[in-house]
Amino acid sequence: EEEFKAFSARMAQSDRDWPQLGTMWDSYGDAEWKSLNVWASMRSQTLWRTVAGMTLYHQALETHFRLAKDTRTFQLASDSESSDRQRNKYVSEIFTCLISMQMYPFFDDVMFGHTNK
Repeated sequence: EEEFKAFSARMAQSDRDWPQLGTMWDSYGDAEWKSLNVWASMRSQTLWRTVAGMTLYHQALETHFRLAKDTRTFQLASDSESSDRQRNKYVSEIFTCLISMQMYPFFDDVMFGHTNK
């Protein structure tokens, strides 16, 4: 709701005729709906791109690991199946860490304390 209020305020600054109707959707005219549709579409696309990008992190990390051939990170097992399992576990741990770190700004003292356990 706050995002829509900000959008509506920006529209009112650039268009003096922009109605201050809030979420009374039936009261908006065709011209306003065109702007509303563009705004909503951009918000949806941003969410979609974020989710789509997140699904590629694991694959990107795994590819990077394979290309780097960095065996110093952890000791690889001698058989390839075990090596693949270890690599997948390592990549999953990095992925989990990346996702978790995005939440740090929202941690309270208790949550932040749990990160060191």
